[in-house]
Amino acid sequence: MDEPFDPVLIGIIREKLNDIVPLDHTVGISDELSAWGFHSLNIMKLIVELELELSIEFDDFDLLLEKFSTIEKVYGMVKKAQQSAQELHE
Repeated sequence: MDEPFDPVLIGIIREKLNDIVPLDHTVGISDELSAWGFHSLNIMKLIVELELELSIEFDDFDLLLEKFSTIEKVYGMVKKAQQSAQELHE
């Protein structure tokens, strides 16, 4: 990632993760989510929750588990979806 992370967006991602699989600790931004109990169904729940919360839509071609395997990757996918949404409205 070239730009600094938006702490508000990271907070939203962490909140949604915690809603799906309650955690007693902080998942590192580059930790594999599968190591913390997130499997494909949980990741799909995360994707849906983020789409609803942020009014974005992930491209169907991007809905691959490896593209959502860490908070950093989820962040990148959210930023990509936000950019696509912005371009549609221009």
